[in-house]
Amino acid sequence: MKKIYLIRHGESMANANPLMYKKHDGNTIGLTQKGFQQAQNVGIELRKYINADEKTIVWHGPSLRIIQTAYRALDYIGEHVDSIRRHMELREMDLGLFHGATKEELETNLK
Repeated sequence: MKKIYLIRHGESMANANPLMYKKHDGNTIGLTQKGFQQAQNVGIELRKYINADEKTIVWHGPSLRIIQTAYRALDYIGEHVDSIRRHMELREMDLGLFHGATKEELETNLK
């Protein structure tokens, strides 16, 4: 039976401080120390479920925080992985002018 595990990236610097989205391209924002720890925990937990006899492929998106999460988890499951692939379509939605806006800013701008 084939299995699919979907993993969200660990805590990013923008999760910790949403104002970062106003200063940086979202794709270049990396993980916090907590985010790296979360990614490590994911790798440790995934090890329990990945069977060495099964073909395992890791897909990840292009954002720095996603890449950092994938490779930190791979530190713990890498010997069970057959290939690692980046896919450009595995990215977050671009909200254009609304990206990084707070609820209050949206309410003010939409009036």
